[in-house]
Amino acid sequence: EWLEVVALLARESPPRTLLPQSTGGSSDDRCAVDRLEREQAARLRPGTRLGRYHVEHPIGHGGMGVVHAAYDPELDRHVAIKLLRPGAGSDMAVRRFSAERRILARLNHTNIATLLDAGTSEDGQPFIAMEYVEGTAITTWCDGRRLGVRERVALFAQVCAAVQHAHANLVVHRDLKPGNILVTDDGVVKLLDFGIAKLMPGGDDAPDATQTQLGQRAFTPEYAAPEQFREHGVGTSADVYALGVVLFELLAGRRPIRVEGGSWAAIEVAVRRGRNDDGRRSTCLRPLGVGIHQLRRLHPLRVQFFPAENA
Repeated sequence: EWLEVVALLARESPPRTLLPQSTGGSSDDRCAVDRLEREQAARLRPGTRLGRYHVEHPIGHGGMGVVHAAYDPELDRHVAIKLLRPGAGSDMAVRRFSAERRILARLNHTNIATLLDAGTSEDGQPFIAMEYVEGTAITTWCDGRRLGVRERVALFAQVCAAVQHAHANLVVHRDLKPGNILVTDDGVVKLLDFGIAKLMPGGDDAPDATQTQLGQRAFTPEYAAPEQFREHGVGTSADVYALGVVLFELLAGRRPIRVEGGSWAAIEVAVRRGRNDDGRRSTCLRPLGVGIHQLRRLHPLRVQFFPAENA
């Protein structure tokens, strides 16, 4: 049904160019990246071997991992190596990292970064070798090219296809945001970072306390569904909510709910109330809402909810 909504937006929205308004990560995020890179650099210098891979340089971080560019001499290609970040080597974190590897092994889709290999270093450090994606956050990519609504919605359809594939394989991402949705120079979307993803009931690996505990408060609050703040009952609907926030940002240049200061507590209150911090609901995309409402009357959206105790 998401793809039907996307098609409706592309058909009914007038062509226009959106001025660049979306911004990258906050200064706090950049400081966190710098700190993690310095800490990891003490352990992984350029040329360090991890299995057959030669580490080159750090390229980012996730909820509990740090990602490095590396070279695979056997296949003459670059890969992205993800390891647990410094200080995150608890038994629970290692189990969750192992769960991430199993989750990625279930997924095979053009718009999801591919798992290439997994192993353990000589000093016992687990790692994941992923497809190396040279891309830009979807909001930045669209703004930099001054794309109109139709082009943005067409690109967003690729994101929906990736998430639909994950859900079909009983995987909930739980941290969908522009920084985890990259676009290559060729215009191909790549969904990244399943670090706090979970398997829904019916998967080969039943959800456990490790998935739940490490998924709590590890998400990005600005894109999180209300149920994620309650820390229970999180299912595919949480990803659908996040998709809506990302689509809103792509079309309007900002997120639907704005909170001055951006503290976790303030964002939680605003998200759970569904209103901006001034108490008003957003009306930025009201003209589009009529068409979506008509579509929902013709094709009601079906959302699969799972028992809260399995979240």
